[in-house]
Parts: sequence; C-alpha cells; structure tokens
Amino acid sequence: MTNKIYIGKITYKKQEFKGLHSPIVDETKFSQVNDQLNVSKNDRFTSQVDSELLLLGRLKCGFCGSNLTTSFVGKKDGTKDFYYKCTTKSKYGSSKCESRDIHASEIEIFIEMLIKKIASSDQLFNSVFSQLGHNESKDLKAYETQRNSLIANLNNINQEINNLTSFIAKGSASEFKSVTLKLEDLENQREMIKEERKKVDHEISLIKNTVVDKSDLKQIFKDLSKYYDAASKEERKYMIKTIIREITIKLKKKEEKGTIDIHFRGDGHIKKEWVNRIVNPDKIVSSYYLDWLREQDSNLQPFG
Repeated sequence: MTNKIYIGKITYKKQEFKGLHSPIVDETKFSQVNDQLNVSKNDRFTSQVDSELLLLGRLKCGFCGSNLTTSFVGKKDGTKDFYYKCTTKSKYGSSKCESRDIHASEIEIFIEMLIKKIASSDQLFNSVFSQLGHNESKDLKAYETQRNSLIANLNNINQEINNLTSFIAKGSASEFKSVTLKLEDLENQREMIKEERKKVDHEISLIKNTVVDKSDLKQIFKDLSKYYDAASKEERKYMIKTIIREITIKLKKKEEKGTIDIHFRGDGHIKKEWVNRIVNPDKIVSSYYLDWLREQDSNLQPFG
C-alpha cells in the first residue's frame, strides 16, 4: 500500500495534488503501514535460502508481529547453537521487543513430531482434512465475491473515463486542468483495481488447482513420515510450508512460559502454553505434547 491514491492524493508530472476522490485510508495509518513495509523490506531473511533452519518464514513474534530470523551462540567446541530471534530485536536492539529467543532445535523437533502425528492418526488427519476443505471452500467464495466487486468497480471507472475523455474533447480551457487531474486519478484507480484483480484471480486459481481427493491426500500423509526422514532440508521446509501457514510465539525475556499459536492452512490452529526448554526427542511423546494434539479433537485417545 505505497500508492498515495489511498490517501486521496495523486501525482501529476512529478507534482503532488489533492485528488477529487475521497481517501481510502487516513494519512496516519498510511504512514504506519509504509513504515512497517520498509522495515519488512529490510527484514527479509538474507540467509533463508541457504539456512539449515526449517521454520524461517513460518515464525512470527507474538509481541510486535515481526518475522523471526536466525541467530546463534558459538560453543567452545566450535559448533553453534542456533536460535530464532525477533527481527525487531535483531535490527534495533533487545530493548525494542520483549520477546525471548527460541532454541531452534526445540521448536523444530516439536513441529516435526506434530506433522508426523497428523500423518499417523486417522482422527487427526480427518480433523485437519475437514478444516482444510471447509476453509478452502469459504476462501473460494470470498475471493469470487471480491472479484465480482472489482469487476463492477472497474466497469464504473471505465465508464467515467470514457465520459471525461468525451468532455475533454468538448470542454473549455479553464476546466482542462481539473478534468485532467480527475482523469489521472481514475486511471490510477483503474490500474490498482486491475492489479488487485490479478491477485484475486491467482488466489482463485490456486484454490481450484489444489483440490485433492481425500483418499489421495490420506495416502500422502501416511507416507509422509517415511519421506520426511529421507528428505533434504529444502524438501522438509516445503513439506512444513504446505501444512503450516504461520507459527506465532509469545514468550517474554527471562520467562519460561508463554504461548505458541500454530496456524494450519486456512483458519485451523492450535494454541497452547509453550515451555521454553530443550526437547529430548526420546520424550517427545509425552502427556504434555499429547495435550496439544488432543486440542484438534477432544475425543482423541493417547498415542503410542
């Protein structure tokens, strides 16, 4: 949202004018959003492609909303302990966000085990599949409604542009500047709507092209554990990305407990207390973690 047409202004021959249309957002909100966009632009994970960390791009800070990036602590033996760190802290200092760094292996092991549990449990699978299907259907309807609205707005603007073009051909010189500004305004709006229409059409296409038969998806999930263990880091990242949309962690500095909110594709999510401690893989299937998984379905029985 960087185009100043949103705040009722247009640019004509490198000069800024007040547009004839009403602002879509107020200037304060516009400035806040663009400040955040500038931060986000600089916060892109420069090491994301080459990083060994599995969850870069999935994790967000529960306090300031920034993505989590990577940091590490060197050990005496020359190896490194990796952590996920809020990018606000990383860029502007620890005083700018109250979040605590999260040990990378701690959360990665848990997420891997969660995915495998979904793959191995019919009840969890049915719960997740039902949620995905429900949300994809709901999202498709919302996008189609949005597309119809954009088409209607585009038709109205095209008609206005045609009317103004005819007026300019007949109009007096005294009105030429204001009419030209209005035309520039409408043309900017038209381009914005066209760009938004492209995005909406893309989302509709993605939803329609990713409909998977339940039995096929179930087979994929059943084989996931086997494929996951043999997969490369990049392949594992992709598997996680297809299942989990976002993970928000809210854990304060110097505190051991907070919350973690795992959002699957669509609106389905698990939110539970998070304990900041190193996870022993041998003890991952404990009552603590099973409580998380049961939140998907209150009737689930203990695993293992």
